Amino acid sequence: MYGRLRRYGLWGELHEESELFAIEAKQLTNTNPKQSKELYAQAARKEEETINLIFPTMPIICESFIISTAALYFKAGDSAESRRIIAEHKDKIKSHYYITLLEEMVNRLDEHSK
Repeated sequence: MYGRLRRYGLWGELHEESELFAIEAKQLTNTNPKQSKELYAQAARKEEETINLIFPTMPIICESFIISTAALYFKAGDSAESRRIIAEHKDKIKSHYYITLLEEMVNRLDEHSK
């Protein structure tokens, strides 16, 4: 995206900030796992702010951001926050595609907690 979403206002800025944190986090995964997790958590918080700004005006985009936020919290090592996002927002997901992704995320969380 790299600057293209900023023209849509605050939600675009927040989403792009989230993406930049996630990119940096991925680059640090092997060399600095602690910093990587912190960056994933920052990315998740930015994405969560985005959800709160765009729902209900952009429900399909919101669906993707819900899944993304849950996944970012998971990558940050925070299963509780990932589950909270899912619990708070699962009723907003209507698309079969995103329902499937949500179910996969829940399965990953369940496997991780064993």
